[in-house]
Amino acid sequence: MRAYIDDTELTLDRPSQRAAFEGAIRAAEAEGRIVIEALRDGETVSPDDLAELPDDPGSAGELRFRSANPRTLVRVTLDEVGDALEQLGPVQRALGEQIQAGETDGLADGLRDVVEVWQATRQSVDHARMLLGDGLGEAAATQLETALPPLAESLTELHRSLTAQDWSGVGDVLLEDLTPQAEVWLGLLRELSSGLAGE
Repeated sequence: MRAYIDDTELTLDRPSQRAAFEGAIRAAEAEGRIVIEALRDGETVSPDDLAELPDDPGSAGELRFRSANPRTLVRVTLDEVGDALEQLGPVQRALGEQIQAGETDGLADGLRDVVEVWQATRQSVDHARMLLGDGLGEAAATQLETALPPLAESLTELHRSLTAQDWSGVGDVLLEDLTPQAEVWLGLLRELSSGLAGE
């Protein structure tokens, strides 16, 4: 079995998939990088399957791993989520105004987008904290600690209102809570990304 990371062949201590993955992790870490993708005989290996790779020989012909700089990975993710949040702002406001005007038909797609973008925002921040830890900087960590609780509270109230079909409550959350928070979070994501790009 042969194994590669970023087109560089790995020297394995035993010819197994698990050994290849462990070797890829060590090689990536030695360069300050992380493994972000694995291909087994040309097919993508899921994260769940990576955790259960067999240690017996001969179970694959070739494994290829791709690595990335964690700061670059986080910055790209923050930029993508920031772009989505910027686009969501006017959509979110229009949905809130539509609901407050008593028009509750045809809201499903728009509300699904609202939930998905905010979930992606939370996930991107959690991912950044997990990968970089103190590398985000003390100021950024403080800003996140301040911004996260109000967002969590608003999303909880949005979920409650949607579940109860409390359209007045949904409209209030969209206009009074999430619309101003979108501006706050957009600025925060841009600032975080800029800080990562500058180091």
